[in-house]
Amino acid sequence: QVRRSCHSQAGPPDLCLPTTVMERFKRVIRSIQGRKELLDAWGLDPALVGKAQGVCLFHGPSGTGKSLAGEVLAKELGLPLWRMQASELESAYVGESEARLHKLFELAKGKPAVLLLDEADSVLADRSRAEGSTRRYIQSLTAAWLRELDRFSGVLVLTSNFADSMDAAFERRIQFRIEFPVPDAGVREKIWAKLLGDAPIPGRDSLDLALVADRFPMAGGLIRNAFLTACHRAAELGHITQEVLHQAAEEEQKSALPKVGHGMKRIHGFAAGGSGSMKSNSHLESGRHE
Repeated sequence: QVRRSCHSQAGPPDLCLPTTVMERFKRVIRSIQGRKELLDAWGLDPALVGKAQGVCLFHGPSGTGKSLAGEVLAKELGLPLWRMQASELESAYVGESEARLHKLFELAKGKPAVLLLDEADSVLADRSRAEGSTRRYIQSLTAAWLRELDRFSGVLVLTSNFADSMDAAFERRIQFRIEFPVPDAGVREKIWAKLLGDAPIPGRDSLDLALVADRFPMAGGLIRNAFLTACHRAAELGHITQEVLHQAAEEEQKSALPKVGHGMKRIHGFAAGGSGSMKSNSHLESGRHE
């Protein structure tokens, strides 16, 4: 059963990214848009340009805007967004995993859209040290992925929290790579300000967003959680204060899982050193569920 796609409402203003990352992201958009000119006007070899309009890897710590960037990409290209967790393609049985994978790409064939697979490292990880039946399962599934990617002619966005886990065979098929770093203090202040927006919250004019941004080095996803916690407390008090904001940020930072980004490597391609949400309407199910 497949839930249909939807059009993203997110645009570039929704992304809070370092300038270098935003410029790279805009170049990726222009590159995908200009693919037809390379083929038609310049006559470049299609085998050189690649069959796919764009295969992108957005990698970096959790909460840094990777999935939101996929939504913005769809909006800028004027295409609907299909989004799902990559792990939903996996099954304990290799034949069933391959069937789910094939069904997904068959569904995407001939239907212009941006296909966003979150947490792609769950299915594209390098597991070369696996042994026995597990190794045979992985080899078969990897071959299936490579076949589908070689035939794919649309726009695919893979997000990953762990770039160093990607199998080299998949990495060679990635056309565009962007690293999404944990935001610096300046970007964090922009995220706080964007979340606050024009909301008529009593006491907002007394807030020093630069101070809270400097004191709490969190990714956008955690900032969003802290902001909502602060809003709930402000609603109880009838106004918001700097102390409420700091308490919410401190609690969110302390309760977070171990620091993101540990052990991540810079993969070949662009690297430098972002948020919002929209649920996908694309979900693939096939056969039995484990």
